[in-house]
Amino acid sequence: TVVDASSAVLIGSASFRDEVVGNLGSDPARFTIVPGATDTRRFTPAERPLGALREPPVLLFHGRVDRRKGVLDLLEALPDGVRLVVSGIGPDLDEARARADERTTFLGYVPPDEAPEVYRSADVFVSPTYSEGFSNTLLEAMASGLPTVSTDSVGVVDCLRHEENGLLHTPGDVAGLRAALTRLLDDGALRTRLATTALEEVRRLYSWPVLAASIDAVYSEVAG
Repeated sequence: TVVDASSAVLIGSASFRDEVVGNLGSDPARFTIVPGATDTRRFTPAERPLGALREPPVLLFHGRVDRRKGVLDLLEALPDGVRLVVSGIGPDLDEARARADERTTFLGYVPPDEAPEVYRSADVFVSPTYSEGFSNTLLEAMASGLPTVSTDSVGVVDCLRHEENGLLHTPGDVAGLRAALTRLLDDGALRTRLATTALEEVRRLYSWPVLAASIDAVYSEVAG
């Protein structure tokens, strides 16, 4: 295969590597993990304490509006007394609009240069995805200082750890998603701790200079 014949194989996460190895039977030692990155100079927290909530609190889903990204689960799991902002387009946008109530606002397509302000306008980021390669939206949310609820799934578990820098639930578990959201909304200390840890980690591990150095090291090794 191409994987086995290449001088180097870069992949975004250990969990995604394991999935590819399981499907292709490739040697896991062939892979070099180079995670995703985000621009931590553009994606920055709002000028207010980390973990603070507006009234009512604003939850954000930003990305492809697709049932495999969990957007329909989120609409079903939405707690009372919150607002939801859905930012993005995708194949299930019409279905999502049909299922939503007055608590939900759909922004449609958001140009990349407007995305940082969308994150800063929210209090909690929610990504109930079923799987990822490596999620740039999670990194953007972390860099924006948002406490995050996501899933225990491929591509997510490589940057989020349950109870440490985010809250995770099983993909497709609507009751588990609702419970995680309710818990996070009710616990200010938890929101602050998760957001603070995630912000420190994304700046240290997932900024563009860190990614560039990792790729440069692989190219240098291949070139001898």
